[in-house]
Amino acid sequence: MDENVFFTELSTESGLDIETCKRLYLAMVRVINRRVFEKYVIRLPHLGDFALVMRAESLSCVGKTRQVLPPKRTLKFYPLDKWTGYIYKKLGYSNKYWQ
Repeated sequence: MDENVFFTELSTESGLDIETCKRLYLAMVRVINRRVFEKYVIRLPHLGDFALVMRAESLSCVGKTRQVLPPKRTLKFYPLDKWTGYIYKKLGYSNKYWQ
């Protein structure tokens, strides 16, 4: 999504002007960034969790040789089950597994 379109829709939805929406959004990004690096996990209300998880070392082909890539942290997002269920329901998937 284009940045201008995103902030215009956010402004329309929230009833705030575009500049205020940009400031609020960037402040939220800074808070998430700071907390992820401090605690390695942050729970966002109504959405889910961002976490820096340790990826195991893995084997990779580099040219004609194989190299072991060292373990490193990667950013993962784990959506809330309620949110996932809502999305699946909107997409028309079976409600058998998502209550």
